[in-house]
Amino acid sequence: MNLSSGGILIKPWKAFEMHAEEYDAWYEKYKPAYESELLALKTFTPENPENLKALEVGAGTGRFAASLGLSYGLEPARAMAEIAEKRGIQMVLGVAETLPFKRQSFDLVLIVASLSLFKDPVQALREAAGVLKPGGQIVIGILDRDSLHGDFYESRKKEGRFSSEGDYSHH
Repeated sequence: MNLSSGGILIKPWKAFEMHAEEYDAWYEKYKPAYESELLALKTFTPENPENLKALEVGAGTGRFAASLGLSYGLEPARAMAEIAEKRGIQMVLGVAETLPFKRQSFDLVLIVASLSLFKDPVQALREAAGVLKPGGQIVIGILDRDSLHGDFYESRKKEGRFSSEGDYSHH
């Protein structure tokens, strides 16, 4: 494993660190939801992302990065990153607000359903823009709190290990 530490594990990631396998199993349990999210993302990502230098910020267990053909991922929870590496994603430990990559080094930056989990979303977006090559693309997948998915997550926040960490109110 070649995980390098680009940041520190912060408290909100504790649930993801402790329950990575359970988190990853969600995608199998709710496969139609995952597949619909994946289909939506495919309409906004370049046709052959495997030919680009592409990064997913907040890559989790690598489900989206692997399915979309991305090469790199950033994740603060080591247990999640280890699962993503098994899916073939080159993972770096770190946080979105201080990306440990060279400026202008990626053609594509993907952020899927993790923006609400970032400590400082605006700084995270500044960092994402900074690592993009000229003409590069940022694709962000956000769960709208007023959508059916958003209502579902909001209603389950109190009982969920993971959804309780997110703030879906300002998106």
